[in-house]
Amino acid sequence: MCRLFRRLRRLISCNKVAPLEVLEQPPVSDVLGIHIPPCGGALPPQGTDSLTFAFQLLDKDQLYLLGIIQDCQAARLRGLRTLKYSKEETAKAILDILGHLEYFRDRPLSLALAFEALLQLSFMRPHFSPSVVSAILHRTTEAVLGSAEEDKEGLKRPFQSLLGGLLLEAPNTSTLLQLLTDLRYYALLGSEDQRKLGASSISLLLALSRRFPNLRNTVIRPEQACFRNNLKEDDIIIEEL
Repeated sequence: MCRLFRRLRRLISCNKVAPLEVLEQPPVSDVLGIHIPPCGGALPPQGTDSLTFAFQLLDKDQLYLLGIIQDCQAARLRGLRTLKYSKEETAKAILDILGHLEYFRDRPLSLALAFEALLQLSFMRPHFSPSVVSAILHRTTEAVLGSAEEDKEGLKRPFQSLLGGLLLEAPNTSTLLQLLTDLRYYALLGSEDQRKLGASSISLLLALSRRFPNLRNTVIRPEQACFRNNLKEDDIIIEEL
């Protein structure tokens, strides 16, 4: 963990990733719809409101993720689509954080914040490189699958929202096929949990692709076509073997 923070500080000093700063009382409830409970049932000190106290209980990385969310939203409110720091390097820093989730006292909250931060970054420019898109998909998929059974269903929605954001960032055939290919292993060759998550994610992407005329005639593999929600669709071209 110390190595992670040293890397973040080094990137920040080069103005490559988002600074470890958070404005006072960011609207987390409005952004994520997530309640941040006090740790261990603790009560806020006298004169401290509950929201401020809750943020005092967040880990440093959780505050960092909130800062990224707020930066992206603030930029978009000003009509901007770029950030003052590298979008791609910031995404890599978030993926590093996802590799240390065992150190967080509230893993589901940390995951939800990470997914939302990556989703907000996907709205910004420039586009993620293909290698970063694949890294995001695999690291977040493994994070969901590695969560406690009672948390998986709640994390499925922000995870699939992120997948949709990755497709909408660059809604073209290359992006769609890359996401489908990366999900193929989980849907066809993985464990039962992997197959369920992979199949539902492929179904989501295929349904979403129908909204874009340039994606409706995308050629996909036969084993991926079976995950369509509507088997009567006639604008999906199945690859001939």
